[in-house]
Amino acid sequence: MKVHFIGISGIGMSAAALLAKDLGFIVSGSADTENDRIVLLKNRGIEVFIGHRSANVKNPDMVVYTNAVSEQNEELKTVRAKEIPAFPRLIFLGRILPRYPKPVIGITGTDGKSTTTAMVAHMLIENGEDPTVLLGGLHQDLEEGNYRRGTGPLVMEVDESDGFLRDFSVDIACFTNIHGDHLEHYEKDFSRYQDAIFEFVSRARERIFPLGYAGAYRHFCDLRGIAHGTTRLFELDPEIERRYHREIPGIHNRLNASCALKVCEAYGLSGEKTMVCLDRFRFVDRRFSIRYASDRVVVIDDYAHTPREIESVLQAVNERFPRSLTYLVFEAHRYSRLEREFRDFIAVLSSRQIGKTYILPIYSAYEEMKPELFEQFVSVLGQNRPDAMFINDIAQIVPSIPTVPEYPVVCLFVGAGNSSRQSKALASLLERLDPKKVTSSNPL
Repeated sequence: MKVHFIGISGIGMSAAALLAKDLGFIVSGSADTENDRIVLLKNRGIEVFIGHRSANVKNPDMVVYTNAVSEQNEELKTVRAKEIPAFPRLIFLGRILPRYPKPVIGITGTDGKSTTTAMVAHMLIENGEDPTVLLGGLHQDLEEGNYRRGTGPLVMEVDESDGFLRDFSVDIACFTNIHGDHLEHYEKDFSRYQDAIFEFVSRARERIFPLGYAGAYRHFCDLRGIAHGTTRLFELDPEIERRYHREIPGIHNRLNASCALKVCEAYGLSGEKTMVCLDRFRFVDRRFSIRYASDRVVVIDDYAHTPREIESVLQAVNERFPRSLTYLVFEAHRYSRLEREFRDFIAVLSSRQIGKTYILPIYSAYEEMKPELFEQFVSVLGQNRPDAMFINDIAQIVPSIPTVPEYPVVCLFVGAGNSSRQSKALASLLERLDPKKVTSSNPL
């Protein structure tokens, strides 16, 4: 069976394409530009077209498209005209997963999906379970970065952002937490968002979620006449808190680890056998990734792009580097999110924990431009933080880093768009300017 992916270069789409190929599909795809995922796909024998053209659609049996493409996309218009079955990525995965012969473990939630999925995969691999893994990021345990083919269970990150998980089913389901995000896909109604996650979990034979949601989940099931099923509730594991306070910075990350333990327990592994695996766990790329470290400055790249996530990563910085001065480099992700959480962004970026704040151009993620909203945001933030500075050139940060600082400076980049590239640019610049780089894995 032939399947064509429109927008195959993304992390989620490329992983789905690799799984489809390994399950016996003939896979092709298209993308705007070439990147490392495209090179990987081509090396795996997948035909990829650069640029979206009608001619790329060579009579596939079905088409998978990313939410980033519009209905005006030339390929999608051709697909619609030819009445070829076409599905978003998660719906496609739901259709092909019955072909997978082993249990499927799905991890969703507002925050922490990638880290928890990577932790579960790491624990299973360390215990010889040989999982297949689909990850929404890049991790060193996975041969393809975001994908691993194994002979054991399938572990996957289940994206809740577009609303399609409501009809998605797995054997072991977990959610990490639920906060109001992506509500544009849920009629701007938090209860619909929460119900979609509850509905996903309710269809699994094993269900794992935080203790604090037990009452709301029970109420959801009672209203719909759904059996509560086998549930495993988790909270911050005191042994993880004791043993990994430094190695896993941030309460949110130690909660993710506590969640991963319960998932592995549901699969059949003992707690001690899985907990010890955290000794060798390394974070997913762009999750507290240290890009550069010297005796006077550290550059950290993090995917945090909501107020709550930024607050959590600031807390992690404070734990990991308690005697440091934090420079926050913020890239807003989507106008809709900035507008919806305007006050919360202002509040967290005004935190006393931040020494200086730099604002990068907004990453619109294909949304309609609203420059007046961004200008208002920069203006209001400037009233709260006179030191806040809008920058186009990352080199503008360097003069503000003291040559002989009283405290080391942590440059924390947060965002889900181009901020990662900017963090690497600053790291490269500092490599040239600062000869006293620290090679230890525990800088400062």
